[in-house]
Amino acid sequence: MPIRSALSGLLRSKSDSFRDYYKSCPLASGITDLQHRQIRFDMGKKFLTMKRPIRDDSCLRRALSNHAPKNAYYSVGRWLEPHNLVPKYKATKVHENLFLGCDLAFDIDFKPFSVANIEKARLEALKLTGFLGSKAIRVKYVAFSGSKGFHVLCDDPNSYPYPNPYEREEQAKKYRVALCSEIEEEGIEIDSAITTDTRRIIRIPGTINHSTGYLCRVLGDGELQAPAVQILKNTPRVSYSSLLTFWDDCVLRTYRISPRSRAMKGKPGSIYFSTLASSAVLGVKGRVVPVFTYQDESTANLVSLLSKVQNTYSLGDIFIFQDGREHFAMSLDSLPLTRALKASKAAKSLSTSKLAMYKQNWLRIDAKIAEDGKSRLSGKPGLVMVLRSKGPVHPSSAGHALLLRKEFGIEASFKNRHGKDEYKVVHTIMKD
Repeated sequence: MPIRSALSGLLRSKSDSFRDYYKSCPLASGITDLQHRQIRFDMGKKFLTMKRPIRDDSCLRRALSNHAPKNAYYSVGRWLEPHNLVPKYKATKVHENLFLGCDLAFDIDFKPFSVANIEKARLEALKLTGFLGSKAIRVKYVAFSGSKGFHVLCDDPNSYPYPNPYEREEQAKKYRVALCSEIEEEGIEIDSAITTDTRRIIRIPGTINHSTGYLCRVLGDGELQAPAVQILKNTPRVSYSSLLTFWDDCVLRTYRISPRSRAMKGKPGSIYFSTLASSAVLGVKGRVVPVFTYQDESTANLVSLLSKVQNTYSLGDIFIFQDGREHFAMSLDSLPLTRALKASKAAKSLSTSKLAMYKQNWLRIDAKIAEDGKSRLSGKPGLVMVLRSKGPVHPSSAGHALLLRKEFGIEASFKNRHGKDEYKVVHTIMKD
């Protein structure tokens, strides 16, 4: 059964979606010498290590289906008895740490999860594969991690002819440290801590990345040359991840009908990709910042409307962005959901109903990219005005202050910080 067919079956039922997927997926992990790898599953509250060797992909799929882990990993190192592997300081018998060899594993990603950061990671991965080719180091596979970047797995070109397995492992580490130094001198950004660690685990290709719902997927020949949006488009996604967006489930199955003309009924709109930031204040429960969305609204009317809402609800500065016919507005006030809903309704925001339904709404922070993955349908929203307040009354979201600075270059002043210095970004497929 094709991967996308397996995924589409999940749309009919939410029960055990990961388990259902792993029962039918044509898992092709791309992992060599699987029986000598330690397999570990992230079960949410703890990690589960497989206590018997996993000999092939069929055994691995059964284990995935039985346990339905949030995330699944394998060891880049190969061991005589991987199921008995213990930390060095706990080992009492040689067979518990008998090192056979280790892949060269490179992890390239940039936080937070966004198309721009995936594209940045893709360019670094391209530079890395070029460097590895110049060193005659064979790349086994390049995988999109399902989240913020890419994994590059290679054969180690060296042998370590030491009878003592601990000495073999130490020599392998020394080679990796020297290689990482060369890579960094070339200006290529990698996570060297992963590459130099012979006991590192890395995500199993073909498994679900729980944080985004995307599969960790081995890229086809030449696919790394394609832009990030195309790679995302080619990557199947389970719809019940923690970053589920309502556009994934409904917008692609409905058509927007123009109120001015019934002639539009039944005609598909243009599909596009973009990056959105959530209004949820991370680190605190049930808090959001007010985000207002408008279309075909004059700036004068918008200012009049938002000024009244700002005064009525004692909001801090309101930042107004525009891209063509669309306006977006946001303040940094960390509000309880009920108060944010009242403010959104008073502001006549088009996203009020979505805020009520999904307990958060979204601010577009990037351009609209056409279905071909290259053409721009519109630009990134730009700041057009700031409605200054008399002074903040509510605590301010530290994460959204960071968003303004990183995504728009806006330094926003505030007094009472609320939540984490983080914000949630989601890549979405949408339809006009």
